[in-house]
Amino acid sequence: SLSSVSPQVSLLKKSSSSPVVCHATGFYPKEVTISWMKNDQEHHEDVEVGELLPNEDGTFQKTSTITVTPEELKNNKFSCVVEHQGETITAKEIRTNPEQAQTADGNEEAEVSTQDALTLAVKDVAAGLREINQSLNKLIALLASNRSA
Repeated sequence: SLSSVSPQVSLLKKSSSSPVVCHATGFYPKEVTISWMKNDQEHHEDVEVGELLPNEDGTFQKTSTITVTPEELKNNKFSCVVEHQGETITAKEIRTNPEQAQTADGNEEAEVSTQDALTLAVKDVAAGLREINQSLNKLIALLASNRSA
């Protein structure tokens, strides 16, 4: 059985216009607090806390999403604070997809965003499974009707 495992925290942003997502994962036990700081002040506006989700290894993940304009983001410092078992983890580096990030050295950026893509993919899997299931059923039905035709 697991004792206490600290979360890994990342700040993700799919594109310049999308909200900023604070993603905490791999933590145990499941009690966790995610909050936002704007210029070192607690920030509660336009914050949406996602539900707690289990990971396959018995740990948990949770997200909190903040909706800010690109302008606001540029002119202020936003950070995400995750508190877990008396430990505080702060994430300040917002990572975006390589399409949006024009960097001199594109390789490094792409590497980082592969991780992000994975993190986001893991998060979207649960939602996607239901759709895949439906699509598969349709496909199976289609194949069955073709075979009997």
